[in-house]
Amino acid sequence: MRIIITVITISALVSLTIATLILRSCLGTGFKLPFSPASIICGTMETKSETAFRRIAPNEMSVMSAIPEREDLSLQKGRGADKLIDGSEKTLAAPGGNAIEYLISLLQPYEIKQIVIQWGDYGINPNYISSWSLEYSDDGSIWKNIANGESPKDNKTAINKIFTTSRLRLRAQSAKDWIGAYELQIIG
Repeated sequence: MRIIITVITISALVSLTIATLILRSCLGTGFKLPFSPASIICGTMETKSETAFRRIAPNEMSVMSAIPEREDLSLQKGRGADKLIDGSEKTLAAPGGNAIEYLISLLQPYEIKQIVIQWGDYGINPNYISSWSLEYSDDGSIWKNIANGESPKDNKTAINKIFTTSRLRLRAQSAKDWIGAYELQIIG
């Protein structure tokens, strides 16, 4: 009888220790391993400046184009707004014109630490994107600037700012050519 109680006590302590380690890893206060039970339970963790945070998954947000997407040049070619947040840097969101305006809604307000916009060739060549802006809103009517600029002159733009929101707006224009964006990654 005493052996059974000892085994149960040891099992309970081991279970409690494992649960504590997983919880600490989820909260970013414990060890960070590239593949662990915590990464399965809590989602992918990334390390930046000794602070753990995670990429917000496509199923935690939605997107729509405020500019009508052309049926023949956008939707039929698989370049709808949903490609902006599908988790792939190989798919293109392009409405079929010289401007984009994507409204991204998150399931709930998140503390956002970084946003990466994958422009691809549209960001490298200044004939494509001549200006862009990224904004957030608390109510969907008043928008506050996060970052903006002229031609990115790079295939991606990383924005490192800490703020809390559930709404983002990505806008870009071109004076010469049709444009698009490959991916918008939100890390919070």
